[in-house]
Amino acid sequence: GQSDETLFNSISRASLPLLGNMDAGNLPHLAWAFAKAGQSDETLFNSISRASLPLLCKMDAGNLSHLAGAFAKAGQSDETLFNSISRASLPLLGKMDAGNLSILARAFAKAGESDETLFNGISRASLPLLDKMDAGDLSQLASSFASLGHSDAALFDGISQAVLKAMSSFTSLQLARIAWAFGAVGRAKPGLFQALSKAILQNLSHFTPQDLSWVAFSFSDAGFADQEFYNALREASLLIMDMFLARDLCNIAQSFVRVGRGDPALFSAISNASSSVMDQFSLRDLCQLARAFAKVGHNDADLFRHIAGLFFLEHVTVHDICGLSWALIHGSPPSTPSVENLKVAIVDVAIGQKLWKLSGSSTRSPSLKEAACADIIQDVLPTVLRNHNIQLGFELDIAIVTSDGLIDIEIDGANHLREPQKGIDERRDCLFKAIGIRTIRILLPKNAASWKPYILQRLRAEGLLCD
Repeated sequence: GQSDETLFNSISRASLPLLGNMDAGNLPHLAWAFAKAGQSDETLFNSISRASLPLLCKMDAGNLSHLAGAFAKAGQSDETLFNSISRASLPLLGKMDAGNLSILARAFAKAGESDETLFNGISRASLPLLDKMDAGDLSQLASSFASLGHSDAALFDGISQAVLKAMSSFTSLQLARIAWAFGAVGRAKPGLFQALSKAILQNLSHFTPQDLSWVAFSFSDAGFADQEFYNALREASLLIMDMFLARDLCNIAQSFVRVGRGDPALFSAISNASSSVMDQFSLRDLCQLARAFAKVGHNDADLFRHIAGLFFLEHVTVHDICGLSWALIHGSPPSTPSVENLKVAIVDVAIGQKLWKLSGSSTRSPSLKEAACADIIQDVLPTVLRNHNIQLGFELDIAIVTSDGLIDIEIDGANHLREPQKGIDERRDCLFKAIGIRTIRILLPKNAASWKPYILQRLRAEGLLCD
């Protein structure tokens, strides 16, 4: 554990001329020593790579996994070396122990090397050893596969069973990693997450902000919405909210929104904590946070001011524009020069990228009233499209494509006459008008027998139906 920089620099200089004479065991050990000490001397690692390539065929399973682990730990992603290690490792996977398999998987995952053949081999070799793996190996193996999108059903089922048997030995970080991994690959079985939740609650005081955000995000992503569990996560988060980084704050906010928890104290604390780390946020993170705040009715003028500042500096994706547009419409931030400039910029981007265009059909509304009215309109205007989205991310009840642009017919219930929905409609209609979409809102009379004549009269008044 002693990382004497002067000593390591001297060892590096002394080793360089001797690397060609080192054997298949010394090279991985040297690389591992430097990596573990946090020393990532690029010249040394490049030279170790060149010296190792002709010796890989002589390395045993442990040396290969540790060589890969050392390069990944030091942030040295040498594609040629990793490809060669993969080929050399394949015939030896069956001889590797649980620790070496876990290290090898972690190394390739950390280096971003998604070698499907290798990972399939690691999966097959790991299955009979899962009961022998400790908590560190199991969490590392699961998170390595998940981070590269490898979701082998047999492997994750096996890991799940092994985790359930050894749950009491997992640290807070390992519990968080397991939750994240199973959530990320869509294999969040209720039994496993129920057991994980109990173990997490017993260790919650030991969780770091990142652990808490991982757990919250993973459990919400898995659809786990136990109220006692989220109450405990909220209280634990509030105690250390001032230690959260920007990404952690986004994860916590999105997670609670996803399970329908708009706890005012929590979101006020997230808002306050965000203001002190605002320079850490990317535009994507800020847009996601704004959307989360909007969903729970929490307005933060400072947040939108910073979004406006980044909007003109960073590359803006369609995803960012969609999320931000939704947040501005549903969140109703106070009208400030920054917010108004942001609205103008969004309109410019939306027009420039033609985000007013239809992007495809969406799920039919479950509203029987909307369906009945859509049938009436479609009978007289057969070319209308029902429940379609535009590229900006909004759904149109009934869309009509004309030579003059898109027309959106919205079938509104009585709730559209009251706040907050009334304000949401007004802001949406204003945005649609700015990007060239004409909105017609039809508020139906109470008497269903009057719907058809009323709708036909409105269509005529709007110039869509001849007398």
